[in-house]
Amino acid sequence: MFDSSSFNWKSFFSELLGESQRACAIVGAAILDSQLEDLLRSYLVDDGEELNNLLQSSHDLAPLRDFGSRITAAYLLGAIDKIAMRDLRVIKEIRNRFGHRPTGLDFNDEQIRKKVESLRVPQLMTTAFERETGVPMPEAAPRSRFAWSVTMLIGHLDQRRKVLNKVRLNPAPELDIGVETVQGTKND
Repeated sequence: MFDSSSFNWKSFFSELLGESQRACAIVGAAILDSQLEDLLRSYLVDDGEELNNLLQSSHDLAPLRDFGSRITAAYLLGAIDKIAMRDLRVIKEIRNRFGHRPTGLDFNDEQIRKKVESLRVPQLMTTAFERETGVPMPEAAPRSRFAWSVTMLIGHLDQRRKVLNKVRLNPAPELDIGVETVQGTKND
């Protein structure tokens, strides 16, 4: 399981930028997908077998085995907010575009560039940075903005995982099969 406290963010960001255009998109999304799985595992009832049946990509019938369903589940469970959900979906769309087009695609492609520009995380972080420092952040190239978004979302998901682990769901109480009346006494 990933832990941001010992993570070398600068190295990760540089390595992601050092990848090919396609690898940057696919690897970045794959890491976020893995982060979402960890987040869901930390929040849901601690039952390894059932969690595997729900989440593992090796189970053909696992309802939350793919990135898109994990994004939706994390949002509907209150594990992530609407902005994170939206940005994760945009990153998934970018990954899919790179994954399904065999050649000739990069982050300067008009459709990819527009999707990257729509990512809210870097915009929110830039606004906070400028507010705190008074220094305007320079505009980033689409690939750098994508890598920045992935990096920030990794940190965000890890922080959410740590919070949710503290409020992890518990199994429901065992079923009491005794028949009770409205007053709460058992009928014999």
